[in-house]
Amino acid sequence: MAENPSASGKESVWIEAQDGRRWSVLGSCGIGRSLTNQIVLEGAKVSRRHALVHVQSKNEHWLVDLASSNGTYLNGQRITQPMLLRDGDRIRVGEYELTFHQPGIGEGQPHPPANAPFHAVRLDEGWLLLAEVLDATMIMQNVPPDQQAQVMEKWMEDGRNIVRRHQGMLNQYLGDGFLAFWKESDQATEAVAQSVKELLELQLKAQPPFRFVVHYGQVAFGISAVTGDETLMGQEVNRLFRMEKLAGAQGQSTLLSVQARERLQPYLETFEIGTFTLLGFRQAETFYAF
Repeated sequence: MAENPSASGKESVWIEAQDGRRWSVLGSCGIGRSLTNQIVLEGAKVSRRHALVHVQSKNEHWLVDLASSNGTYLNGQRITQPMLLRDGDRIRVGEYELTFHQPGIGEGQPHPPANAPFHAVRLDEGWLLLAEVLDATMIMQNVPPDQQAQVMEKWMEDGRNIVRRHQGMLNQYLGDGFLAFWKESDQATEAVAQSVKELLELQLKAQPPFRFVVHYGQVAFGISAVTGDETLMGQEVNRLFRMEKLAGAQGQSTLLSVQARERLQPYLETFEIGTFTLLGFRQAETFYAF
């Protein structure tokens, strides 16, 4: 998606700000402070990676909150899971209000219920791993413009290849990072441990610098009420995103929960970094790093 303030209005889908700025929607895109987002918004209440407009198909766009500190609002209501967008919808991110335009698609049709755009179909125990570039804004300032996309794409592909090589499942709802899942099995812990070792080696290259966090817990798999596509949901997914923010606040390039550490101890050395209460969670927890 590209900013085009003087757009002619011929786009089929676009997002418009109250100040007249206009972005044509050409694919899934991020919203936030980081320069790697397609919609870059400055503001104290805007997270670095705040939200995502995910293109599910040519005529279907979903709004996803990326565990932002201040939330993402659709037509005045804070969203807690991916929501299908329709023409004229108002998206609030921090102090900004954006309007989603998709003329002729979904006109006169009600939104799916706010609390059930996805149907949970099963619960699985397993491993969650989230990797994100440390500070994409600073990195992009130090990389020639013609090489920025190449640097990010190369890192993303290297990381995803590690996950795929060790039988992990990738989720696509991220802009400058990736989310992976391994269902519990006899081989899963060893597969995750090997993935962690290879990600630590990739970190040494620092092209670009990134952090990753690991957790073990129960997740829900949801099915889109519209497309039938599967995605990860639930409190443990939210916990993982909060862990990434804690890792950043503590200056850690890795972080793992006590549940993950207990299972990975036979494979990897870890050390305790402290006890913290994650934003949105009540109980303090002990966290570790590699």
